[in-house]
Amino acid sequence: MKKIALTTTLLLFAVALFAQMVSITYDYELNRFTENEPLPAETSFLINGSAPENVTYVEVSIYTQQGKEDREPLATSAWKQSFNRTGNTFHVPISYKLQEDRTYDLGIRYYRHVDSTERVLLFNQLNKYLRAYLWQSFEIRKEKIRLVNSPKQIYKSLNTLVNDALQRYRGTVEPIFQGFSDIALLQLEQADGKEVKNPTLKQDTASLDDALPSAYGNLQDILASELKFALNKDIVVLTDQRYIDNYDTENRPGYFGLNVGYGAAFFGGEVDNPNYDSGLYLGLGVPLSTSRIAPKFLRNASLLAGIFVNNMEDDQQREISGPVLGRPYFLGLDYKLFSFVRINAGAALLERRKEDNGTRESVLIRPFVGISGKINISLSLDN
Repeated sequence: MKKIALTTTLLLFAVALFAQMVSITYDYELNRFTENEPLPAETSFLINGSAPENVTYVEVSIYTQQGKEDREPLATSAWKQSFNRTGNTFHVPISYKLQEDRTYDLGIRYYRHVDSTERVLLFNQLNKYLRAYLWQSFEIRKEKIRLVNSPKQIYKSLNTLVNDALQRYRGTVEPIFQGFSDIALLQLEQADGKEVKNPTLKQDTASLDDALPSAYGNLQDILASELKFALNKDIVVLTDQRYIDNYDTENRPGYFGLNVGYGAAFFGGEVDNPNYDSGLYLGLGVPLSTSRIAPKFLRNASLLAGIFVNNMEDDQQREISGPVLGRPYFLGLDYKLFSFVRINAGAALLERRKEDNGTRESVLIRPFVGISGKINISLSLDN
């Protein structure tokens, strides 16, 4: 009897899993992780360790195995001392997912709080550098003040000077310095070409302040004011650091997927009157890729082979089985829709037998589609 419609019954296994973040412990003296264990791969993890009592901030940076010199880190994460801290243990979460069976370098830096006295000394020193750089950036030509470089170049150099001087410092809430304002750039542009107030002074005088126009003095005040505001934050300074060279990540075990689903094989017919049958099936899937950097399609897709639980019937009530195994089976792709739910498509290998003597009439390869629930099962092999 011809089926009126295709019934799509989903058999899904709802398992509530709350995965805990993988945790590893850093040994300062050995400069290694617990028992020299590899770093977790393709998952977030937590680095725990001990810090001196005066350390309030710990930063961990991950680099490629070529090293950190002249190279930005792949990722940086930090731990900040809480208000009710007890003990001297830090916990740095790493959300950057490392590739399996690879080698990375790590930098671990320890910072202490900068007190008010150190903050004043830091400001005075930086302000002194800025004034000295500005002094060298102006010259007197034909009784006018001229910049030795363009205003934008000098503005960029001023920002670089401050950032370089603050390399050993960190802001625990936000970056310490994010560049001088556009007002500072405007003052530089206005100072260029202004007439000197005292043209009898020379470039090599002890100070050009009396000779320079008011724009120069305003610029110094603006830079000092913005610098003081930037340093008026919770700041820490580097007190110790460790560097780990060429550290391995784990070699994660492979896995395969167990699929339980409901699908249909199409035997022929017209689009508006297809000849098909459907049923429950079981399948095994092997992922096309487990790499985090692989294209999304490869990460979500698996090669799937499966077998129907029962034989089928075509529109003439002839039994449809499969060669060798005695059941219809298929080969195709399994693609993730959401959570445990997968859509399956491919080709079914079928066998039609004669009704009178049960001998093989024909072997068919026909389209197959289905929807299934999938559970991944780890597969660990000896090295």
